[in-house]
Amino acid sequence: MRWSLVLAFTCLAGSLAAAGRQELAGGRLSTPPNLDGTVLEEEWAEAASGSGLHDAETGSPEPYATRFWIGYDDRYVYFAAQADDPTPGKIKADEYRNNANLKGNDLVGVVIDPFGTLADFNEFEMNASGGTAIRIAGGRAPKREWVGEIAAKGRRTEKGWEVEARIPWEILRLPEAGPRTVRINVYRYVSRDQRTYRWCDTRNGQVGNMARWEGVRIPPVDRRRAMKLLPFLYAGYEDEAGVLDGGLDAKMSLTGTLEAIATVRPDFRNIENDILSLDFSYFQRLTNESRPFFLEGAEYLKMGNDQKIFASQRVGSFDVGAKVFGKADAKTTVSALGLSTFGEETLFVAGVGRRFDDKTNVNIGAVLQDGDANDHRAAMVQVNRLVGATNLYFGTMLTDDSERGYGQRTNVGGFYSGGGLSAYGEYVEVSPDFFPRVGFSPEQDLKGANWRVDYTRPTRRHGLSEAGLTLSGVSYTTFGGDRYRDNLQLSTSTTWQDGLDLDLTYTKGTYFEFDDETFRVSIEKPRRDPYRRWQLDCVGGRLGGSDYQTVVASFLYRPWQRLQLSFRHQWVQQDGVREQTIFSATWDLGHDQSVSGRLVRADDDTNAYLAFRQSGNRGMEYFVVLGDPNASTFQSRLILKVAVPIDWYL
Repeated sequence: MRWSLVLAFTCLAGSLAAAGRQELAGGRLSTPPNLDGTVLEEEWAEAASGSGLHDAETGSPEPYATRFWIGYDDRYVYFAAQADDPTPGKIKADEYRNNANLKGNDLVGVVIDPFGTLADFNEFEMNASGGTAIRIAGGRAPKREWVGEIAAKGRRTEKGWEVEARIPWEILRLPEAGPRTVRINVYRYVSRDQRTYRWCDTRNGQVGNMARWEGVRIPPVDRRRAMKLLPFLYAGYEDEAGVLDGGLDAKMSLTGTLEAIATVRPDFRNIENDILSLDFSYFQRLTNESRPFFLEGAEYLKMGNDQKIFASQRVGSFDVGAKVFGKADAKTTVSALGLSTFGEETLFVAGVGRRFDDKTNVNIGAVLQDGDANDHRAAMVQVNRLVGATNLYFGTMLTDDSERGYGQRTNVGGFYSGGGLSAYGEYVEVSPDFFPRVGFSPEQDLKGANWRVDYTRPTRRHGLSEAGLTLSGVSYTTFGGDRYRDNLQLSTSTTWQDGLDLDLTYTKGTYFEFDDETFRVSIEKPRRDPYRRWQLDCVGGRLGGSDYQTVVASFLYRPWQRLQLSFRHQWVQQDGVREQTIFSATWDLGHDQSVSGRLVRADDDTNAYLAFRQSGNRGMEYFVVLGDPNASTFQSRLILKVAVPIDWYL
């Protein structure tokens, strides 16, 4: 029975034929195009080009034509696209900054793997306003001296919109100079339809379908060994006393594919952390990571999925830290992290990933923690294998803790997606003493299966845009054979063409002796818009042995382009009443300057902070912070922080 779900998904492998693989050739430009946002065919005549995108979920052809061009010279990769749209007035291009988040905007993106090994992918997105987003393989912190930047110009046209972009070779990890087969993909997001269209079908991890760009001559890039130093100093007033402190961040390229970063006395206190909601949960939850030191190379140090042997959010303050990450060779990624809190503990984390071919990859990782109070060891192995259109996986994790002893987690499963249908099934065992001390394991002492089936289909009938149905379930017992947790959930999602979205969810289950049952209604408009949206969520039923009700009202509003407001209020009644209110605002002053603040009231506690920032661009950074962004109550605190970038060539 344990393997029945995996075998069932394997049988689905041949049910949907993958799209044919695309190929491009040439594209070396003798004259670079004029980057003005007007795509002229004579400027792009030497570039390789393609067209004909398909829905990323259903595989159906795109409703609005997209054509793109890609070329290169010794300094840059050049990219251009023309995106047809019958109603140009509905094109969203709110974001205009470089290295921003383009979520919710109409955009085009290009994915580039210079090694051609399908192991590392760099993504570059751009919109009609020339706004850009960058995701460098392995993960980067949002600092232009470290991540680099691209240039883009875009504009609306009578037929839709178009954009031109220039990507420096030097911001990519590159193989040795010479002719290479580069792998690429191109995609487009249409905001009002909320659909993504891709040139190459890469569903279920089928990265082998990415296009082959033949004969690209990778140029020799000047990578002088420069150590990028970012010393910082902060001073101010706190707790009726003066404050003066400082630290240092540093980054260095060890080779063309390996990088190192280090930090001394890092300043994490002035970084705004996410806030967990008041939603009921039997288990521990984690917020997203926001600290730049941990964001650099984060993908290489990914030690699991829903359970992890290392989660950076579990790391508090420390004195010194260093990290090395990148590619050991074309198919192998490596990463290592070391942290020390003087006189208390040291932590070491390491990982290796190997992609053997376009269907098989293996990741291993280890954690060692030595401290005055305890010692801890952990290790993991995960194997992924693509069989047809089904991605199968196997993973195991081991922990050995001086307080909790030895523990193990093992899981095996598969997932499939095609034609609007997606499904996965998994068998998992977590021993009672599995304890990743600096990782994340919300539940232990369980064995059993979990599964999920989704069907989503775009439609134009009855004013609808999309409709979907989801059915999922969990059935776990303890290692001793006692009933632990059973759960069945049915949900529907309906989206109208004007952006209105209605989700209904019914959940029934048991958790030890508790019989749980809830019904949820969620309505929002326009769905997933990150700038202007309202949403109302209501949940009622019984959880944890008592009646449970919660109402969440939230909105995002941008009264004009440079001012973003957000508000969220949650009311919960279960053995008493709890409330949480969060209001935040960001005013973009231009020239990478902004004023932002957040007000948080949780039950009887109130906190607020206000900050001025000049950051995100090249050059000196300034921060003025009134209050403490992460305290539970307002702190009488005023801090000025200055960071000065220095390039030291070795």
